[in-house]
Amino acid sequence: MNHHTSARPGAFSNTHTSDPSHSNSRTWVSPRIREKDEWKRINDGIHAMNLNHPDHSPFVPKSFEEYLQHKAEFLNDRKREMQAKWQERYFAATAIDKRVAPALDGKSVNDGRSAVLAMETVWCPWDEPTENHPQAPWPHKEEMREEGDERHTSQFGRFLALPRNPGNETVTYKQRSPVKQHYMDRVWEIPNPEDIGEWVEEEEMEGLLGESLLRELDR
Repeated sequence: MNHHTSARPGAFSNTHTSDPSHSNSRTWVSPRIREKDEWKRINDGIHAMNLNHPDHSPFVPKSFEEYLQHKAEFLNDRKREMQAKWQERYFAATAIDKRVAPALDGKSVNDGRSAVLAMETVWCPWDEPTENHPQAPWPHKEEMREEGDERHTSQFGRFLALPRNPGNETVTYKQRSPVKQHYMDRVWEIPNPEDIGEWVEEEEMEGLLGESLLRELDR
């Protein structure tokens, strides 16, 4: 039986394109012929590296049939390995308890403090304006332009307009002071010596940090 037959392009998946200088037709090759070609290439390498020597591994295939059996067993091993990995991931994912309790056990707190650390902040849903911390109105268009386009053209980069205290709308925005930030909401502040703390002498550091840690820091 002739395993090589001519076919129109795209008629079969196992095809080889012939030399374009002669023809644009494709030649179909049966899977067994492809396997035999692959085995011939592998067998040539086995003999070139002398892997068929009796002193070498007994698992090196010595015939085309042994090669097919070896390949099938290898693919089955890979399949079982992949199935085991996916099964392990599935059990690990389903073992996690995904139940999440509501914050503060569902209790409603309206004191303007954060659910964590209980500090005053605007970043909580129950924040309410007070006399000492009023609701800032929307920034004036002049301030938005100055902090946006004009700052950008001066190569300082755009910046959000500061929230300012409500006041007389007829005066310039610069005459209205910014709303005082809560301690938790302060960012980008330059630390002062009180924040950093006083310098500590080396003798005191030993008592605070311990000898072993100081030795590691000196290495």
